[in-house]
Amino acid sequence: MLRLHEGVIFIAFSFLLSLGLGFAYFSQYYLNVEPCAMCYTQRYLFMGAIFILLITGVFFDRFPILKYLSLLVVSANLGFSGFHVGVEQKWWKGPSTCVSNAQLNLKNASPEQALAQLKSQLSEKKFVPCDKVGWRILGIPVTLLNTLFLLILFICILKVIVTCHTRRSQIFYKK
Repeated sequence: MLRLHEGVIFIAFSFLLSLGLGFAYFSQYYLNVEPCAMCYTQRYLFMGAIFILLITGVFFDRFPILKYLSLLVVSANLGFSGFHVGVEQKWWKGPSTCVSNAQLNLKNASPEQALAQLKSQLSEKKFVPCDKVGWRILGIPVTLLNTLFLLILFICILKVIVTCHTRRSQIFYKK
């Protein structure tokens, strides 16, 4: 039976996360889907996870602790993604960066001041709130798909770690 080296599996996991990150950038720059502040944070978490999974794949045999670090990084990604889904579904409030500070105070403003405020608001980058569903694929919010993807990845990494320990314990503790 063909058995893949665990390091190769972690490199494949890194590649899968790279595809997910690439899809996020593709959707932003080619499909014109504007990400919210939490989406940007999630991208940085993805970059960190890609790096750690890649390092784990390369140095799997030398530094066994890296597989646990990989599991920790992916679980942090999963937790943040789940939090993002909760904010989007209004189960809880998001961070202050997700709330628009754009307010016009036109009560006592002259027409020139009102026009200046409107121009400054229009010249600023478009604000994307975190508590609104940005876009869906087949009716499912992309944040939920991301969370499911990370959950599957977490389970797969856990399976590799458990299999690795089981195999090693069978080798060392034979009767």
